[in-house]
Amino acid sequence: MFIKFIAILKMMAKPKYLYHGSKLKLIGNKLIPRKAKDLSDFKVNNQKAVYATDRKQIAIAMALVNERHIRAGMDFEAKKVQVTIWKGMPRKKYFYLYTLPIKTFIEKPGGSHQWLSSISVKPIKIERLKTKDFKKLIRKPAYKEKKEYQNKYGAKINLT
Repeated sequence: MFIKFIAILKMMAKPKYLYHGSKLKLIGNKLIPRKAKDLSDFKVNNQKAVYATDRKQIAIAMALVNERHIRAGMDFEAKKVQVTIWKGMPRKKYFYLYTLPIKTFIEKPGGSHQWLSSISVKPIKIERLKTKDFKKLIRKPAYKEKKEYQNKYGAKINLT
């Protein structure tokens, strides 16, 4: 019983740092809140904010697929992070991983790995990473998955 209690406390504890992945090098010294674009109907995924995560691999995956020509999705709750790319592939040779202080962030929705800050955030650390070193995080969908995705999002996407 006590071990379960400790496990619950650990899950409720705030992480020390958060991570934000981007294809862009920071201009200036702060990440600025921007309106997110997401195909889902979840309002929390379409707010004007600096988005971050407590899982470094999720931030890296987001940076890999954040290009205009790419259509992708991922299961944020899965133990193993893997992005399904429905259309396109990363073209950038490098991307950036920002380590952020948690001070101005709120976890939305609660219990997820997604954190939002409505104000600008100064990174603690900036890393320039090679895309080729993280290709293992990417997979193409099976034919059946692609059809299901097209049926779900229909006119919102163009996979040709």
